[in-house]
Amino acid sequence: MEEAENDWEEKELKDILEFVVDNRGKTAPTSEIGIPLIATNCVKNNNIFPTYEKIRYISEETYNNWFRSHPEPGDLIFVNKGTPGCVNLAPNPVDFCIAQDMIALRVNKNYVSNYYLFLFLRSGDVQNQIINSSVGTTIPHLKKTDLLSFKIIIPDNYKLNEFNKIVESFFLKMNSNSKQIRTLETLRDTLLPKLMSGEVRVDYP
Repeated sequence: MEEAENDWEEKELKDILEFVVDNRGKTAPTSEIGIPLIATNCVKNNNIFPTYEKIRYISEETYNNWFRSHPEPGDLIFVNKGTPGCVNLAPNPVDFCIAQDMIALRVNKNYVSNYYLFLFLRSGDVQNQIINSSVGTTIPHLKKTDLLSFKIIIPDNYKLNEFNKIVESFFLKMNSNSKQIRTLETLRDTLLPKLMSGEVRVDYP
């Protein structure tokens, strides 16, 4: 990634996070009914929120007592293994839990918004970094330590506030349909680079 301009700052991902939900390495006991336990196949880069495909279920007791922690609304659900780099947003409310091969990233909003980080991680440059940093040929995976050391470009407060106003208004109105996915891709591919170059300016009453 190109060096940030003077009014931008580079930070490692771990330094802009408030919390990481990490239940990897733990195989949850499942049940026939209960709370959905999503797998990596439910998190895809052509969706905004996780889908419910071939899901399993856990009991309420398992949900409350077995997991280390759970995602909260707005967390980024990030796949580490199998399809590393796929990232979705946790909906509100979060009616599922995560375990193997993915983590949830909770943004420290003193630095950026979850929407900003979501689009940043979806950008082509970062996705290429993820591919190049992944190991394993049969089942590729990205080490958590490598992910958390990724450099994130942080804009100054003025630029970030402008960006957030544009993007959050879109996210608050959206549903997961193909037209809005294309709009999201446009935001990712055009708005984010323009924000970084200083071309984006929005006047508000």
